[in-house]
Amino acid sequence: MMVNPMELGAMSKVFAALAALLWLVSAVLWWLSASVEIRDSVDAIVADLQRAGSWNSWAAASACVAALASCAVALCEMFSEQQRGTA
Repeated sequence: MMVNPMELGAMSKVFAALAALLWLVSAVLWWLSASVEIRDSVDAIVADLQRAGSWNSWAAASACVAALASCAVALCEMFSEQQRGTA
């Protein structure tokens, strides 16, 4: 089944925009993780580290989805070029 290369180009742009947005989200989340203030008491330190770890895990998840979207861009471009060559 042939897919219209124009459709692949549009999908590529959507995936590229999604990847850029998610990279930005992950950068903001990592900044939030790094800016968690660590207080002096032992109980507060544990809570602060847990909060920083939570921000960090969300940032990593966002970066992972952004990387998948970037791979989708590459695949769309590859298939689009392949179909243009065979058309």
